[in-house]
Amino acid sequence: MVLCKICKFENYDGTRFCQKCGAELPSRRSINLKGIAGMGMKGVSAAPLAARTVEGQSEKLKSKSKFHVKTVSLNDGSWYCPDCGQYNKSSAYFCSGCGRDK
Repeated sequence: MVLCKICKFENYDGTRFCQKCGAELPSRRSINLKGIAGMGMKGVSAAPLAARTVEGQSEKLKSKSKFHVKTVSLNDGSWYCPDCGQYNKSSAYFCSGCGRDK
């Protein structure tokens, strides 16, 4: 479980945004480049890691659509995000994948 620092809500592991307040949750991934970058290790490239960083930054810069598509709840109250397709539980006010509000 990942605890939100702002509202103290317990989110499931793998959740990128708090499902109660929508705040971005801290990432547990840490990449140590000390042993790779600049050391001249044969056959090792840091390029895929740089591509992942650029890709992550571009996701944050994506413009939001002018049209806000409403979510449609399933029979049990859970819902799929119309922006990213992430499945969310009925108790979620925000998408766990992109942070979009319900």
